[in-house]
Amino acid sequence: MNVQRHLRGSCSCGRNNYIIAVPENAATSAHVFFDSSSENRRIQATPVTAWLHIPLTWFQSHTTSFFPDETHSMIRKMFTPAHEPHSQRIFCGYCGTHLSYWTEAARDEADYLNVTVGSLFGEDLRTLEELGLLPDDVDDYDITAGPPDTRIAERANNQQLAGRDETVQRRISRGVGRDISWVEEMIDGSRLGRLQKTKRGIGKSADGMTVVEWEITEMVDNGSEHELGAGRGKRKLGEVALGGDAQMQL
Repeated sequence: MNVQRHLRGSCSCGRNNYIIAVPENAATSAHVFFDSSSENRRIQATPVTAWLHIPLTWFQSHTTSFFPDETHSMIRKMFTPAHEPHSQRIFCGYCGTHLSYWTEAARDEADYLNVTVGSLFGEDLRTLEELGLLPDDVDDYDITAGPPDTRIAERANNQQLAGRDETVQRRISRGVGRDISWVEEMIDGSRLGRLQKTKRGIGKSADGMTVVEWEITEMVDNGSEHELGAGRGKRKLGEVALGGDAQMQL
């Protein structure tokens, strides 16, 4: 197998790590899909989950213990639901990150593995587009035309950082996908994209010894369909009564 690219990912705490060896013409054997089924919502506790569907032979994983008493079986946990005896869900026994899902309910699925896209490293999330693994309804967008990051480098005069005046470089990114263009394109224009606007930045001192990160999230809803009591003034006593039939008497 001629490997074209390696995709890497891990759980949140870093104890579970994996590598996906992606060969040439990967789109013929692998793809990204989105699952919004009721079963997936209960397991993932989220409305929609993105999965990377790959052959089992591409996937390799290992665990790393942070303390002497941590074992492989404690770090890598497997769960088989009672109503799905032919399936396995792998997650971290410490941070709880769901990593993969395997099933042999359908015979042709036994040789494949579903990996949570969210567990991939950020740079490898962007690689999914380059490999042609995104579904058609996402790939049809002009993904590269997404809003570019705004990078600002400025000199901060008389600014005290870490107890002294230093030159600070700031990087500001706009959007909700943290520099992942195809994710931003999916959300842009949707109600979620209109509601949430996030700005992030990183400040670094001239000597590289001090780093400051910041994030501002703004939630805005201008939709009229959710306005409660729009255009209504104060109510009279008679209108407050149950049924609205009572009248105020002096």
